[in-house]
Amino acid sequence: MKVVFIISDIKDSHYRNRILDFMNEGCEVEVYAFQRADGIATDKLVYPYHIIGTIANEKYSSRINKYILAFREIGKKCGKDVLYFLAGLDIAFFFHFLNPTYRYI
Repeated sequence: MKVVFIISDIKDSHYRNRILDFMNEGCEVEVYAFQRADGIATDKLVYPYHIIGTIANEKYSSRINKYILAFREIGKKCGKDVLYFLAGLDIAFFFHFLNPTYRYI
């Protein structure tokens, strides 16, 4: 099974162990993440990841356009045959809005 993670900050350590758990269970994992504008260089991660944009610590509404563009592209690229791990209510809301028939947790 392939699991596509979409997380709000590549440096967020909360999801590193979860990603590794899926890998250890034999799942193919693909990670898409945003990087913070004030971000410090990421640690060496043991899994491949894609930076899908930079988010500044500004008004929340400034993120909406970036979410729409990124989630539409990820949905087209990865398709319906994978399971999406959507980290955060905002990511889940916008991803589901743009890709309503895709499976996610």
